[in-house]
Amino acid sequence: MLSIPLPDDATDEDVADACPWEATNLPDPLGPPEALTWPGRLLTGRFRHAVLLVPSADHKEVVDAYITWSTHAPRQATHDPYLILDRGNDGQLRQREASSTRALWRDVDALLLKDAGHQSLRPPSLNSLPPRLRSRLSVRAYGFAQDGQQKDTTWFEATTPPILQWQEEADVRMARHMSRCHQAAEAVGSRLDYAARLAWKIANDATAASAAKVKLDAKKPGPWAKAAAGRYWPAAEREFWQLADPERCDTPPMPSLVKAALTALDDALGPVNRADIRVARARTRARAVLRSLLRSDT
Repeated sequence: MLSIPLPDDATDEDVADACPWEATNLPDPLGPPEALTWPGRLLTGRFRHAVLLVPSADHKEVVDAYITWSTHAPRQATHDPYLILDRGNDGQLRQREASSTRALWRDVDALLLKDAGHQSLRPPSLNSLPPRLRSRLSVRAYGFAQDGQQKDTTWFEATTPPILQWQEEADVRMARHMSRCHQAAEAVGSRLDYAARLAWKIANDATAASAAKVKLDAKKPGPWAKAAAGRYWPAAEREFWQLADPERCDTPPMPSLVKAALTALDDALGPVNRADIRVARARTRARAVLRSLLRSDT
């Protein structure tokens, strides 16, 4: 029952509400979609498909089928109450899409803050939780990563610890601390990607090694950026959950995350490569790029 969200907009409880399969009559296939009443139509009736069955020669069997959207009417103006909403540069809110490369902990601040820096809104399903139960509630997320043809390429799930006790309504200090930790992790991850690509460029381009400003080619990132990211994000998650402690609410998150990034960078370069003078020079410059975050954080 805790997973059934309350709509943010006012609803008319006297309006008949039924899921599509509970309707008395079949819908008009050429008519507009039904109004989004609460809760059945909002949760189960926002999309409609049409299926064409191809019969066999004797019309006794189905030998093929086609499925497509069944209406040309514009999508009804509503959002899934279970999804985080991100605000784009145009000010419009869009549902955050699943990503197999983004772990659940990187969305925690958007579950605790009603409005995470005006850039994201938490799911409405988490807006009206019973206060006395928050300390025991976790969030489970399910993701389906798809390609452009709507073919599932990855399916995953993850569960948080009982973090909802730190929603800003209950503990604004802890909610903001978790947000700072998340922002720091993202900033370090982005800087690590740049530093690893910079190191690859300097190690493999003699002119770049002496240049004051190195121009990177986005199409030639080299192998170190991906290798470093693969080592950094699991380490950053461990640091994040260690910082998720009310007693460490005043602990700056940047130093431990930068340390994790420096280790990830060294591991990505490898001990054999680091013995090369060009790689050693590139490593020194890349590490300086990461350490500059500590100066900007003070």
